[in-house]
Amino acid sequence: MLPKTDHPTENIDNDPPFDPRKAREEGRFMSLEDVQGRLIEAVQCTWRMPDREREWHAVKASWPDYRHHTGFGDHDAFGPPNAAAMPVQPKLTRKEMAEMEEAFAWLMAASEDDRRLIALAIRALAKGHERVPWMKLRRAMGVKRGADGLRMRYSRAMLKVCERANRRFGRNSVSRG
Repeated sequence: MLPKTDHPTENIDNDPPFDPRKAREEGRFMSLEDVQGRLIEAVQCTWRMPDREREWHAVKASWPDYRHHTGFGDHDAFGPPNAAAMPVQPKLTRKEMAEMEEAFAWLMAASEDDRRLIALAIRALAKGHERVPWMKLRRAMGVKRGADGLRMRYSRAMLKVCERANRRFGRNSVSRG
């Protein structure tokens, strides 16, 4: 038996066993559902981003104010006819942009083909599907058979993405038991 010493490096205890439920409650661990939810939010943020080209075409010149004629199809002074029906998209905040970029950076852990599969699956979930339509994704992925194979490939790729997302919490974040 070793003698007891007061030196701090001699009294290092082993890390306690990893409990994912406790770590998730404390915010130190992200499950597959958490990562998938963040990716869905990131995709929805990209849909809210302004379209720079469309806004460039909406730049108002000074001549329509002087030569306004509705008979020739010039712009209406009261805006487009369906302006009330057009939903107003809230602007993205810096926090939302940072979270979106962080979530998309996690995807670099997967290979290029797997990133494409993840993007198609997350896009389907972001559109409001309850489950990923694997049969519809076969054609986009160039697969004739094996929707279940796509699902398993997605699971393996998302495991890599989850490991990358949990890397920021330190070495005790992911348990490979």
